[in-house]
Amino acid sequence: MNPTGDVVSETAPPTAAAAAPPAPARAEAVRALAVACLGTLLIMMCYPMPMLNLAELAGDLGAGPSATTWLISAISLGLGVALLPAGSLADNRGRKAVFTGGMALVAAGTLAAGLAAGAGVFIAGRVVQGVGGAAVLATALAIVAHASPTPRERVRGAAAWGAAMSCGLALGPLVVGVNDLLGPWRAAYVVIALAAAVVAVLGAVWLTESRAARPRPLDVPGAVLAMVATGALMALLSLRGASWSSALPVVLGVASVAGAVLFVVAERRSPDPLLPLEAFRRPPFLASVSAAGITGFASVGLLSYTPAVLQGVLGMGVLETALYFLAWSGTSAVVAVATPRLLGGVAPARQVAVSLVMSAVGQGLLVLLAPGASPLWVLPGLVVAGIGTGLGGPNLGRLAVETAPEGRSALGSGVSNTARYLGSTAGLPLTIVVVGLGGAGPVGMAAGLHYAVLGSAVLAVAGAALVAGLAGRRAAAV
Repeated sequence: MNPTGDVVSETAPPTAAAAAPPAPARAEAVRALAVACLGTLLIMMCYPMPMLNLAELAGDLGAGPSATTWLISAISLGLGVALLPAGSLADNRGRKAVFTGGMALVAAGTLAAGLAAGAGVFIAGRVVQGVGGAAVLATALAIVAHASPTPRERVRGAAAWGAAMSCGLALGPLVVGVNDLLGPWRAAYVVIALAAAVVAVLGAVWLTESRAARPRPLDVPGAVLAMVATGALMALLSLRGASWSSALPVVLGVASVAGAVLFVVAERRSPDPLLPLEAFRRPPFLASVSAAGITGFASVGLLSYTPAVLQGVLGMGVLETALYFLAWSGTSAVVAVATPRLLGGVAPARQVAVSLVMSAVGQGLLVLLAPGASPLWVLPGLVVAGIGTGLGGPNLGRLAVETAPEGRSALGSGVSNTARYLGSTAGLPLTIVVVGLGGAGPVGMAAGLHYAVLGSAVLAVAGAALVAGLAGRRAAAV
């Protein structure tokens, strides 16, 4: 690490002389990787925590049906509205500053959620978690890429980052399950808040500041319009029940469409746009964004509600559900670590396409879930889906950074993650609605899940074909 704290800008790719970096450079890369992965791990732990004890949370916080959905999806709202501005701000003003500020917000939001006396404060805390998480996710992979002196180490760093995402999804439910046996649910949130504060301090001490080689002024109109468009859309997708009979859906729909149209107009006119729209003419970048959105919709959204279905159909307890959930998230973490060694020579876009097919197969196998059946019947589907998620995670991040406009790696990561969380925010409420179509009781819930997994599997296969087709048009990206 640079002991003076000097800012280091992005430079040309490393030369052959940089193939064997000195010990200090290696130590800096290790520290950057550790901080980035720890921050990502904590964000992903926060994401699924309410899913395991949703009924208890709703009861303690006095949440109605619509508010209950927000207990889960509020973090996605924060992520969705802040990822693009956070990526641009990091590239322009400094990734270390944005990362450490984001971790501080995660600590504050998690503590607020843990101490909340009502649903409103809990939901607000989850939104703050998401905003802080956006700052972390938009910068973590760019920090790793900047600190890694060789292409091989950058690939390994991307794999470690992907594994951290999967491990977080595994550990979050497990922490909730263990805490359910030992004490009140609030304790888990306080522990995560303290851990986030520690990572913020480590980031401030260990990381070297970096930014784009040619800093650009922040596109404030673009940032505001992006937040309006994505925020209104995600709020619309999270509505349930009686809310649809009011004027609110119309207001949110108009705000989302108007914000999106004005955003495109503003970006075309801006000399330094938040999102260079010409980047979407590059098939690899378009493949990255498309795959991230479909992964969020078809995989993350569906599997986020699977714990509640396991409890409703099979009567599982919180800890038992968390342990079965490890079949998906734990497998995903192992595959994410092993992928660079086994498939390092395969193009990331192709690996992403295969990951979507594997996710589709795993989701299809979940039709084996039925009332009275052994819980072991869900393991094959969860394991195969975990293989797909583990294969896709690091490659989605790598593809986003590699195909982003030059000098805008954090922005590329931000766009990819925005697409993923927009997809998951749309997928979660839709999954809840489709599962409800099956009827009441364990039999109805199982039937509804069958509808949801089959539809999700079809979408994932279609997404794989789309990504493969876009990747095949690589020549047009130049």
